[in-house]
Amino acid sequence: RGFNRLTSLELLVKSQLAANELQGANATVVKAISHPRIELRENLKPKWLFIKACVEFRLKEHSQSFKTINSDAEYADHSRTYS
Repeated sequence: RGFNRLTSLELLVKSQLAANELQGANATVVKAISHPRIELRENLKPKWLFIKACVEFRLKEHSQSFKTINSDAEYADHSRTYS
């Protein structure tokens, strides 16, 4: 139920972004990030923090978007490696 739900939420948020339903996308991200199993797989939390930052950026919450993208230390370390 956990990982399938997160996969479904990912498809939903991508559809919402494509349809410019930004408030809905934001609500979907909040639901996904609060999912109890998001910490169980190494790549899930950084992926959802990136999606959250993208939604915030589209909502013109640029400062919050940059805070979100840098909020996960592991993700921040990886982003420095590839820049």
